[in-house]
Amino acid sequence: MSESADAIFSAVLLASRDAAVLALAIGGILLAIGRRIPPAWRHGLWLLVAVRLLLPALPGGMLSWQRLLPDSASVVATGSIAPPVEPADSPAPPPLAESTD
Repeated sequence: MSESADAIFSAVLLASRDAAVLALAIGGILLAIGRRIPPAWRHGLWLLVAVRLLLPALPGGMLSWQRLLPDSASVVATGSIAPPVEPADSPAPPPLAESTD
């Protein structure tokens, strides 16, 4: 039960983040040129945010802005933005031989 709840929470978190970035972009566009856009187009732009929230599972692309952000699942699991450190597969190097002068 916990794993499915975590998966759902992670999906909702990613969809919310994506919708927030889209809302900021649309808000910036409307602040810059808002009155020159007809009201129907302004509502259509905000409809994109609603659609993004309703469709949380969209495939990512190679040129996606999402590649710039850390994976939300790792942020939720670790509480840190830094990527998890994986242990090295190779053994530790041998100690340096002491030189006798």
